[in-house]
Amino acid sequence: MEGRVQPEQLMECLPDRQKHYLIALGQKHPHVYEGAQVDTFLNNLDIENPAVADVTEVKGVPAYPGKVQGIARVVQHVGQLDKVQQGDILVTLNTTPSFILAMKRSAAIVTDEGGITCHAAIVSRELGIPCIIGTKAGTRLIPDGVMVEVDAAAGTVRKLEG
Repeated sequence: MEGRVQPEQLMECLPDRQKHYLIALGQKHPHVYEGAQVDTFLNNLDIENPAVADVTEVKGVPAYPGKVQGIARVVQHVGQLDKVQQGDILVTLNTTPSFILAMKRSAAIVTDEGGITCHAAIVSRELGIPCIIGTKAGTRLIPDGVMVEVDAAAGTVRKLEG
């Protein structure tokens, strides 16, 4: 059959697909890019990418007030929750019930997503832990392990070092 991809051809392209793979949602249907196509697509986007080292403050929406300092622990998935120790600042995309023990150990919670009725906001109010939600990029702009000050009344997270 003409035009049919053979298994050997698929196996040859797998390393490129594993390195670079992107699905972009278009107006009518999704577009799939792989390998070098991903770099070309991303280079053509007009996105401003601030240097993380230059960012000293991240802003969000206050969910529960308070001002604390601690070590930022960036958690990308539930498998990383054990790295949050007593008094650390939990920085994550959003929270779910599996985050409860880490949230209890945290001095403050900072999330990229969420509104005033999101899980992180509700639990922070129940526990009395300062919380900032909706930073959009906190997990990318706040480095793991850096000392930060969370001013949840003002909705700011400020790096204190590094």
